[in-house]
Amino acid sequence: MRVRPDKITSVTALYACGKVGDADVGRKIHASVVMQDVGLDSFLGSSLIGMYARCGLVEDARRLFDRLLDKNVVCWTSMVSGYTQSGRFREANELFREMQVCDVKANEAIVVCVISACAHLGALDQGKWVHTYCEINGIEMGNNVNNVLIDLYSKCGDLDRAMRIFHEDLKAYAENRALWLHGRLIWACKSFDGGQGVRQNDAYQSRCGYLVFTAFCMSDA
Repeated sequence: MRVRPDKITSVTALYACGKVGDADVGRKIHASVVMQDVGLDSFLGSSLIGMYARCGLVEDARRLFDRLLDKNVVCWTSMVSGYTQSGRFREANELFREMQVCDVKANEAIVVCVISACAHLGALDQGKWVHTYCEINGIEMGNNVNNVLIDLYSKCGDLDRAMRIFHEDLKAYAENRALWLHGRLIWACKSFDGGQGVRQNDAYQSRCGYLVFTAFCMSDA
């Protein structure tokens, strides 16, 4: 008895095809989806777009993208990412602008692709606009975003801004690492106290603070 693959199985198989660049098998899965009339929603559509793009078939990916009626941010991300990975940076930027017209809010992944495209094109003004867009829309400025911003500003000659982002990123990393160390040391201090709990007096807090600072400095030495 033949078992028909469901959407989850098809999406997993399409991801694998894209990963190894096997467009032939990917096309067969696409044909199977069409024949079974599974329904090409944004979930399955974004997987097909990603598969074609990763296999270097960007035109096929775009044709499928244009046919999709229900496009979520993942579909847009897959297509913009496909353009960026194929070196078609202008088209990546154009599609991002089209996305704004359609009032689709970007995510971190698509922002990384677009800023990277701007860096390759030397499109400083467009890159600055995307940077401002991130700040206004509350997109998390994680390591991936900051890395491509530093690359953009460095390549476009705005070294002051690149260094500012670098130092802000470094400071955030240091603070997060210090918090992690603080948690570990509090646990160690509690163990040292024989499991009686963390004492809240000033002397104890000062001691823990000193240990955190010392351990943090030693870890960076």
